[in-house]
Amino acid sequence: MPARTPARSTSTRARAALLVAVLPAAALTACADDGTPEAQFNDADVAFVSGMLPHHTQAIDMVEMSAGRDLRPAVADLMADVEAAQAPEIETMTQWLEMRGVETADDGHAHEHGSEDLADSMMTAQDMADLEDAGDRAFERLWLELMIEHHEGAVAMAETELADVTNPVAQEMAQDIVDSQSAESTLMEGLL
Repeated sequence: MPARTPARSTSTRARAALLVAVLPAAALTACADDGTPEAQFNDADVAFVSGMLPHHTQAIDMVEMSAGRDLRPAVADLMADVEAAQAPEIETMTQWLEMRGVETADDGHAHEHGSEDLADSMMTAQDMADLEDAGDRAFERLWLELMIEHHEGAVAMAETELADVTNPVAQEMAQDIVDSQSAESTLMEGLL
């Protein structure tokens, strides 16, 4: 069987995720001090967006590890959906932080503002090495297990921040993460 790698999916979920990622980007045009709700933000907003930036980056790294592997089509499609949803959100989050004067590193990680829950939801260096070294079938299972854990951490971070965020763009991002990643976790459990 030829190797199947995640391709750009045209699924309804992927298109919806892209739309959700693009809409908040349009709201980023508001100046940080113009008094509109989009411009107002607090430490919780910054902590949430800063924490989700490396979290999403790691999810993309996990998808990229699948290149050249022989995967079931349903798993490859899910990986493409994860990438299609999270790559534009990384761009949106980076722009959101930059417009508010929060420094971001070149690799997409925000400096010193991440959520305290971030460490609990990120894969360790050993997890990533194990994933990289796994054979195709073991990779697929381990990827699903790790991504479920990864998504559960993101949902927990987003739910925590929903109570404290003031910026409507950050709030919309948090709600989308709760909705989309909860649904993906359910799908991944079924794929296991």
